[in-house]
Amino acid sequence: MKRTAQEAAETRAAVLSAGLKVFAERGYDRATLAEIGTRAGVTRGAVYHHFSDKAQLYTTAIAERWATVGARVWSGLAGPGPARERLRACLVEYFRAMEEDGDFRELLDVTILRSDVSIEPGAGLADKQQGIREWVAQISALLADEDLRSGTSADDAAVLVVSTLAGVMVTWRMGDDLFSPAGKAAVFTDAILAALFD
Repeated sequence: MKRTAQEAAETRAAVLSAGLKVFAERGYDRATLAEIGTRAGVTRGAVYHHFSDKAQLYTTAIAERWATVGARVWSGLAGPGPARERLRACLVEYFRAMEEDGDFRELLDVTILRSDVSIEPGAGLADKQQGIREWVAQISALLADEDLRSGTSADDAAVLVVSTLAGVMVTWRMGDDLFSPAGKAAVFTDAILAALFD
């Protein structure tokens, strides 16, 4: 029986979703395609049908998830209204999603906590570096014409924002009893903005 294009797409999506879960739980090095296939409810052969190796599955899962799940969080930056208000809405959503959106949390776990750099060049590290550059560039462009704290460039402000977001994620995942990112979203966001603007 020949599989339909829709069935193939559903299998591919299931493998990507399972892959991200396994990479988030175990890291790149300890994850196996067999485990990912089992989690997706498919054979290892079905995994290989869609992805040539673990590195391709890893980079595809990250890239496609950032393009969908990550885009939901960052979409407010491109909306209408003053830059400071757009950044505030985006940061509040980031902290909320970090705790309440399982897909976004998995994505952050893989890209921030499970940063296996032992993977072969081009199999994830370069994509993560490019992702960071894109975050910084997007926020820097938003802040380019804003009155920032004296001596702070838009690039510096963007690096501070991205670094703070990653730091909060690491702190929370290392001790999730310390605070609730969703509960502290407004407080943390206002503290970041106070550091950027006079």
